[in-house]
Amino acid sequence: MRRFLMLPVFLILFILTFEVSAQDITYILQNPKTYTLEKTYVIKNIGASEATDVNVEILAGSQDIFDYQYDLSIEYQPEPEQIVTDKYGNSIAKFGFKSLPAGESIEIDVIRKATSSDVEYEIDTFHLSHSKTDTSQNILYLRHVDKIETSDPIIVSKSQQLIEGAEDDYSKAKAIFEYVNTYMTYDESDRYRNKGAVSALTTGRGVCEDYATLFTALCRAAGIPTRVVEGYRFDRRTDQLLGHQWVNADLNGHAWAEFYLEDYGWVPVEVTQIYTVNGKKQVYWQGFSALKGSQYIATGLHNPSKHDIDMTCYVDKGHENDVILEPVKHKIRLEEITVVKPEENPTEPEKVAKLVFSDVDESNWAYQYVYSVYGKGIIKGYSDDTFRPNKAITRIEFMVMFSRMLD
Repeated sequence: MRRFLMLPVFLILFILTFEVSAQDITYILQNPKTYTLEKTYVIKNIGASEATDVNVEILAGSQDIFDYQYDLSIEYQPEPEQIVTDKYGNSIAKFGFKSLPAGESIEIDVIRKATSSDVEYEIDTFHLSHSKTDTSQNILYLRHVDKIETSDPIIVSKSQQLIEGAEDDYSKAKAIFEYVNTYMTYDESDRYRNKGAVSALTTGRGVCEDYATLFTALCRAAGIPTRVVEGYRFDRRTDQLLGHQWVNADLNGHAWAEFYLEDYGWVPVEVTQIYTVNGKKQVYWQGFSALKGSQYIATGLHNPSKHDIDMTCYVDKGHENDVILEPVKHKIRLEEITVVKPEENPTEPEKVAKLVFSDVDESNWAYQYVYSVYGKGIIKGYSDDTFRPNKAITRIEFMVMFSRMLD
């Protein structure tokens, strides 16, 4: 039988993947889950006299600025006097108390219910826009700020080195992602954690915030608006253990990043995830332009003026050292669990990969394309659980795939 020799199977997959995507759909949401996050803030007067004019500001989330998450409700006890939005899009609840007697404390509870989903952006790399939208938000996320030292000479030099030859922001961000993801070593010691981009670049060590700030600083130096998102991450095993019970959310605090891509908006990246093959570190491409494999809950955008503190307190002169903020108590609970068998939901690459094609794993550059097309029902593979990526396809096989695409 005659073969379709001129088109490799991967090229066919690219064509099919882009054709089945509608022009106005830029990302896919899957595995939605609803969480309740409860935070208890305690302000205590340890002084010998009454403190007056106690004003408290609490980070109350960031509504409607993440494609993969939306708030269902937020409750306060007591009710705030005012809710404002900072320049980063974070909602800030303001409380005022006339007095706080010596030895007493004020407790504020914030209960937030939100739905978060896995997200994967489908980027048409053949038709990327080279224009830039200079909005106030975009300009804000190009600035040099605390821990995101965009204009530092070593940041600028490394950024220019990494993006050499890249023609668009997507390619530039991808090159920067590859570098940060493989260069950094996760280190929780006080010497390296939460020190910012310059420290991360010079030492190659840090925690999730350092990974995210380094990626952000390098992207900003390349002219790409980029921001750091703060919140929580829970893996699938934690989901199964949560049930309807409260767990301590402090242990799952996390930070990731988002870069702005014209026509697509804010594209998330999970740059901290470590991926190894036979003991050797590989690029975790599943974390580029996607958040999946774990559940992500965003609580706000990095605000350098707050120094990563989601509560501030102001009191009358003379009692500044008397009124203290006790450690915030974070509790989170999964409201509902939907256990989906992989074969019933084959559109999630991280679920089908181990069950379908033994010859196309996460290390393969075409992994996301193969499983994207598989999830749409266009390809089925062979009976021995292989995809055979190097095998030429027949005309009949191509017509079958094309017919499935049109259905």
